This record gives sequence, structure tokens and C-alpha cells, in this order.
Amino acid sequence: MSVNWHYFKAMNRRPTTTIPKAATGNIKDLYGFTNYKADTRQYGQTGRSWRAEELRLKYHDDLHKLWYVLLKEKNKLKSDLLVSQQLSQMFYGYSELVKVRLSMARLLTVVNERKKVRNEYRKHLEDEYIAKKKAEEQEALAAEGDRLREKGIKAPLTDAQTKELLIKKSAAKQEALKNALEMIKDASEKQDITTAPTLNEGDLKLLSTT
Repeated sequence: MSVNWHYFKAMNRRPTTTIPKAATGNIKDLYGFTNYKADTRQYGQTGRSWRAEELRLKYHDDLHKLWYVLLKEKNKLKSDLLVSQQLSQMFYGYSELVKVRLSMARLLTVVNERKKVRNEYRKHLEDEYIAKKKAEEQEALAAEGDRLREKGIKAPLTDAQTKELLIKKSAAKQEALKNALEMIKDASEKQDITTAPTLNEGDLKLLSTT
């Protein structure tokens, strides 16, 4: 009978514990996320917030970089606020937080203005392109119609010709209705036909269409 010595080795083996490695970096790296001070009144005051007129003069890449600088600064101030609340201490960075939020709101306003102008310009270019293609299509259709008419074949009407034809038909119809209305009025005045005394101008127009 053979004995599985590997089984006994596994039973007697002590469990190993994995100790996590220490995080890389030092205390200076934390200043990128927080710059907590118990009392910041002894330090100089920070500058003002960014104006919209100043942001409009910057390129899009500069605004992109500035947005992340402001976002990092806002996260640092929010972290300092949280630490102050946990330690039950006064937080003196409310003015800086307001300035950062105001700068970010103005930056978003400038970006949205540029986006609106860009969309309007793109729509203008699309409308110009569509009008150009329609004009080319009408010219090609007119040339094809002329070629078919030269061969004695009935050509399809273009959009302009169709519009002109519909205008002529509408004008002819209005003229016919006007003539019929005048005929009814003349007949009623000459008493050639009998009309009800309560008929008005609208009723006569309705009769002329029948």
C-alpha cells in the first residue's frame, strides 16, 4: 500500500499571509488632492475668478486644460471642507470655492456659446450644399428634358415648370369662379332666376362653385 506523502505535506503546510506592498509616493503627493490647513487666514488672499471676456480670448485646448485645473482645485477645497467638518474646525476656503465654481460656470458658458455658433455654421453649410445639389439636379433634369423634346418624346416636368402649371390652373379656376359669380348676380338682378332673399355674398360664392 502506497502512501500519498504529498497529502500530508499539504496538511502540515502553514497558511501564508500576503502582506500588501506599501503605496508608492510620499506625503508630498497628497498635496495634489488636499492642502488642508487648520487656519488659512495667515496666508495671502487668492486672486479673483476668471471673467467670461478673458475666457473668450483663449483657444479650445487652453480652456480644456483650465477646466481640469479648476476641477482639481475644487476637489482639493472639497476635501479640505470634509476634513474640517470631521475635525469640527472652521473652514476658511469658502471664498476660494465660490471663485472656482464661478470660473467653471463661466467656462461652460463660453464653451456652449462656441458650440452654438459651430452648430449654426454647420447648418448654414449644409443648407448651402443642399441648395447647390438641388440646383444641379434641376439643371440636369432640364437638359434631359430638352434632349427628349428634341427627339419628340414627352419629357417630365421640372419643379419650376410644375409650379408654374399649378399657378396657371389656380388662376384659371379663380377666373372661372369669378365669372360664375358675376353671372349669378346678373341673373338675380334681371330676375331671370329666383334666389332666396337671405342669400349673402358667401352663399353666392358657394353657388358659383357648384
